[in-house]
Amino acid sequence: IATCANLRIGIVKTQWNTDIVEALYTDCITQLRAQGIAAEHIFVRIVPGAFELAHGTQQLLAQQPCDVVICIGALIQGTT
Repeated sequence: IATCANLRIGIVKTQWNTDIVEALYTDCITQLRAQGIAAEHIFVRIVPGAFELAHGTQQLLAQQPCDVVICIGALIQGTT
């Protein structure tokens, strides 16, 4: 059986649409921990908005090698 315990997970999340993004982030962390990912193997970078997710991911990977990167953001039609 494969284990996730040694995976290094990066999470890049936005500051906009906080209610949605924080709920997704909290659930993401809960699920990662349930799969046995240690808290010290989860690396988080916060960016201003969805447009900056790609650049934030590049910066995260330049500083911290990760096996997986999860990007969390929300675009809502009609808002900036």
